[in-house]
Amino acid sequence: MAYLYAGLSIAMLTGVMTMLDMASSYLQFQNTWEPASVANSGLYYNGLHLKDQYIMDVISENIDMDVCSSEDTAEIMNSLNLDQSSYEFSDAVSDFKGGCVYTSSSVGHRIIFDSNKGLWSCALASGQQKCDFEL
Repeated sequence: MAYLYAGLSIAMLTGVMTMLDMASSYLQFQNTWEPASVANSGLYYNGLHLKDQYIMDVISENIDMDVCSSEDTAEIMNSLNLDQSSYEFSDAVSDFKGGCVYTSSSVGHRIIFDSNKGLWSCALASGQQKCDFEL
């Protein structure tokens, strides 16, 4: 009986130590986990996230702004500080109900606005048409 309890104790201690090891490695690497589009392109960290923050600030200051208005596209792009020669507007986004998209293949940036005025953005790798999180 003593051998049984000794064996169970060793198995239990091994399991606890394994869980602690997994938890510590998770904590060590959790800050470096990134979406694939961000990990593939350093471009997002070199300025696109600042552009997204600026866009969110403009939207929060102008609550009545309809970002997905196809009639006012030029005016909206100007107020969001998006270059009209490089960004293209599309009001048809299959994955986001009532959303619209501003995409620039030259900058490698895709901005999606959903119906709740939420902003989704990613850096596009060369040849990529959609963000990794889109279906």
